Amino acid sequence: MLDDDPHGQATTAAEYLGARGHQVDLVTRRFAAGTWAGPVNAHPLHTRLADAGVEITTLAWAERIGDGFVDLAAVYGDRRWRLEGVGSVVLATGNRARTTVYEELVEAGEQRPLIRIGDCLAPRRLDHAFWDATTLDVPGAVSRPGCPTVPDDQAEP
Repeated sequence: MLDDDPHGQATTAAEYLGARGHQVDLVTRRFAAGTWAGPVNAHPLHTRLADAGVEITTLAWAERIGDGFVDLAAVYGDRRWRLEGVGSVVLATGNRARTTVYEELVEAGEQRPLIRIGDCLAPRRLDHAFWDATTLDVPGAVSRPGCPTVPDDQAEP
């Protein structure tokens, strides 16, 4: 599994596959797998990965994926090596913004202000979408800290 996604999909998938008996080699170009978890959750995360039999290689990335192998290269330095016996390669390399609903509303001529937030703006965590929603600056609306934007005619004096 090649992990270049900071949101946890790779470690979650690696744990899931390993716990079901699959041999999982998790390769990341970061200093550690699961950096998204932060220091408080790193210990339980890595304990679960170890218990699931997941092998973690840090500071490396794939140079070539072939039939039954992946050639790896160190992020720092010139070291190169090959993982043999690879049956499948799972890529966790990021997400794309999902803009379909926004684009359909624009195309349909929606007159109300449309503001992209959350995964419509960029793939992020749920707390970022909540933050977007509570800090909107919509013309004709009143924004209060910690509260979604409220239209002027519904705002309290």
